[in-house]
Amino acid sequence: MISKLIDQFPPILYSEYYDRLFIVLNIPVSSSKYLTALAAIILLALVLSFISEYFLLLGLLVTIAGLLYPIFLYRKTIHEIRSELPKFILDIGSGMLLGLNVLESIRLAMNDTNSIAKYFKPYMNRLETGKESINEVFISFANRFKDRKIQIAVFQLINSISAGSPKELKHLGMQLLREQMLDMKEFSNKLQILSQFYMVILLLFPVYTILVTIMSLASEQPIPNIIPIFTVLLPMILLIFIYIISLIFPSNYLIQQSSDPTPLLLNWFVMIIAFYFQMEILWLALLYTLVSIIYIYYNFHNIQNIELQKELERYLLEVSLILSSLPRFDMNMFLKRVKDAGLGKWSDISSRTLKMLNSGVSIREIFDYLYRLPSGYVKVFIKNLEYIYYSGISSHDRMNEWLDMFVNMLNLRKEMEAELSTFKYTIMISFIILPIIYSSLYEFTKEMVGIELEILMYLPVIVVGSGIAMLSNIYRSPYWIIQLSLYTMVSLIIVSLKS
Repeated sequence: MISKLIDQFPPILYSEYYDRLFIVLNIPVSSSKYLTALAAIILLALVLSFISEYFLLLGLLVTIAGLLYPIFLYRKTIHEIRSELPKFILDIGSGMLLGLNVLESIRLAMNDTNSIAKYFKPYMNRLETGKESINEVFISFANRFKDRKIQIAVFQLINSISAGSPKELKHLGMQLLREQMLDMKEFSNKLQILSQFYMVILLLFPVYTILVTIMSLASEQPIPNIIPIFTVLLPMILLIFIYIISLIFPSNYLIQQSSDPTPLLLNWFVMIIAFYFQMEILWLALLYTLVSIIYIYYNFHNIQNIELQKELERYLLEVSLILSSLPRFDMNMFLKRVKDAGLGKWSDISSRTLKMLNSGVSIREIFDYLYRLPSGYVKVFIKNLEYIYYSGISSHDRMNEWLDMFVNMLNLRKEMEAELSTFKYTIMISFIILPIIYSSLYEFTKEMVGIELEILMYLPVIVVGSGIAMLSNIYRSPYWIIQLSLYTMVSLIIVSLKS
């Protein structure tokens, strides 16, 4: 049975998507890249320990972090496998929609990555025996997973193979769409909470400084016992609290549950350095402001051009699955609704496509135009649209309901991106302005009260570090080694200036 199916269709051709997927999945803990990074970390720790005895603790902590990193890398890899699996199945399904062989697709994929193979191998063996139908095997495969997206992706394959439209697929498709809307609304609400929480953090330290100043003036003497307690305990409690908050965010959109403690460890390293070397507030403020601006610019430059785009394309890929669950599809209605929704570049693309359609350009040429859009995920989306179009185009009662949800979800995503942008600029501005404010408060208390509030010396570190910790957890920052090198460079500069 298998050989007959293989003879009917040519083998599937690899795309950029497969290359990208295999790069994501093939990250063994013992890879040469990791060993190189670990060796560099240990070498850095040794160098730091020779520079000064105070760096010995820092060196040990950095080494421990480097040794623990494979554990977090492994957990992240497993998470990536699970998040990539639905798209992997869908891509195979889209190949089947164009007349390619799904079984050969899976076999080729199994040859390229052991991570995916372990999911498919037992089911491929069952297919090879010929005792069970393709539908029975794939339904059994779908029921193995609790993740609804994986289930629907498998049903997409069943739908492609049987050329039918199972009721289960329609039901699960509409249910997935509603669940996605609820997830995005939940994310939007939690993002607002995080923004408010961050503003509270920013206001907390100036208020504390004012209170300590008033108490010192009232008692006409410094309060040495309170300041060290807050200097050490408050930042630690604050960072732990931020880390806990980052863990409660949903992992579906933009925020991933992160088990990587690197941002918090790095922030604590900097505080240890600041504590031992008693950095002057002016240098600390200027240098950390510079590091923060470089770090955030670099991160957000990548986020806006890659992460948000990738999320939208990933969402469109899931949408194409819902589209294929509808037995009839009206291309004209779909393009007009997207055009009228005012969804930026998607409206522009729809507008140009409608003009092409109205000017007598053939459907084949229109699909060729859409397929040239520079994105692997969008190409898969267009493949599914093409299949749906050629499966029959006439109005359908549920199309309006689905289009309403589609437009509402894209609009909601625009609102989320606007909120993220506001949050980004809030943090960036605070990184520039707050060190100046804290420097002024430090000088004021030193001149007017005659005491040096130690906590002001660490405020830029706390604010910058907590902001970076939140941003790293929100945007799944992979640049922790860059953070480490920047922090170390800043610390060494300050030490050399003091000596």
